[in-house]
Amino acid sequence: NERERSFLVMKGPYRHGDGTVQGVIGVARDITERKRQEQIKDDFLALASHELKTPLAALLGYIYLLERWSAKNGFGDRVDHALAAMSHEGKRLDRLINDLLDVSRIQTGRLQMDLRTIELRSYVEQVLVTMRLAIADHPIVLIDDADRELPCLADPQRLEQVISNLLTNAAKYSSEGAPIYVELQSRQHSIEIAVRDTGIGIPEADVPLIFDRFYQVQRPRRESRPGMGLGLFITREIVRQHGGTLGVDSREGAGSRFSIQLPLAAETIREVTLDSSSIAHPSAQSIEWTDRRRAGSG
Repeated sequence: NERERSFLVMKGPYRHGDGTVQGVIGVARDITERKRQEQIKDDFLALASHELKTPLAALLGYIYLLERWSAKNGFGDRVDHALAAMSHEGKRLDRLINDLLDVSRIQTGRLQMDLRTIELRSYVEQVLVTMRLAIADHPIVLIDDADRELPCLADPQRLEQVISNLLTNAAKYSSEGAPIYVELQSRQHSIEIAVRDTGIGIPEADVPLIFDRFYQVQRPRRESRPGMGLGLFITREIVRQHGGTLGVDSREGAGSRFSIQLPLAAETIREVTLDSSSIAHPSAQSIEWTDRRRAGSG
């Protein structure tokens, strides 16, 4: 049988009575069926997301036309409020579908990056101009501690998605009007972008799990927020594709600080665009967590 099978392998040392290692004990668990079910689920999410994009795009287009006609002809306040609600929820659904598509691309290794050299200080300032309009209820304060220019090899659109996700999360879990701080620092060979808030924070037991796909912190109803638990998973994977790391320092009731470490690009690096055969940052690494072998082989 040449069908590929997946195994989860756990190994540990076999010790003699005096503590010396005599060998290795291993247990292999066949998880082929579990992996197959996971693949079916991922394929369904990818297909459903693609199929939903087309009708949603048409709906958003007609809503936009109705908003323009209303502004010109005056449909009335009730119609304007209804159109505004439809537009808001339609855009929210579009973001959810895009997140599902990104998860599918990550799982299949097709999350493409259009990398180019950018100056990070001016780039972050431009992103914050847009985000201050999107998160008008929270002052966004930039703390710039960098003492030099910050050339970075990055995909501007994807990096904006990262910063936007972190700022949106900070606003979601902060009290109304609370400031959000964006810190920019230069290291010897890297750049740090940090987003810090003074919100409700993350319970210590949940901190190691918040970057898992679909994971949501269980909170009291009054503190719960809508979401699918995909934003931080996608954010971490985008940062990884840039050859960087994403970390968090949080204490329940005292806020959170998410920090992005990106490699500092040499000033001589020219603009590059990666195709589908080379989608990750040159320093990005991948790790396979399950052992695979052919059924019937030794």
